[in-house]
Amino acid sequence: MAKICFILILVTLTVFIGRLTAQKAVTPAVSSVKGPAAETPKKSDDAPPESPEEKKINKCVQKISRDCAETIYGYIFIKGDHFITVRCCMQLVSSGKECHDTLVNDVLKDFKDKEQRSLFIHKSLHIWNYCSLSN
Repeated sequence: MAKICFILILVTLTVFIGRLTAQKAVTPAVSSVKGPAAETPKKSDDAPPESPEEKKINKCVQKISRDCAETIYGYIFIKGDHFITVRCCMQLVSSGKECHDTLVNDVLKDFKDKEQRSLFIHKSLHIWNYCSLSN
């Protein structure tokens, strides 16, 4: 049973990191150009519209670099012995508690094991408190 839980967590975290990578790849660079040329390109008409929750998640994903996301959420969902750098703590805190909770809850949304879920929520609060108190 523990092996299945670990595999589920690993797959979910991989999807989360993949979403982070995909979001960073399509996010246009900030430009000093003003006007229509500086506008964000429109999405394809074939793509289904994002739900408000997906928009919120994607907005939060943009606030944390991939390496910090791997470290922070690896700490929560994989193994709790990752060293969290000051830079990653600063990104986490600057993203805000609401974004942190949103990303954690997105990973946990289909997770049924209440004991493991409780552990992950505890670790999520621990890393948030550690980072917010050290900044």
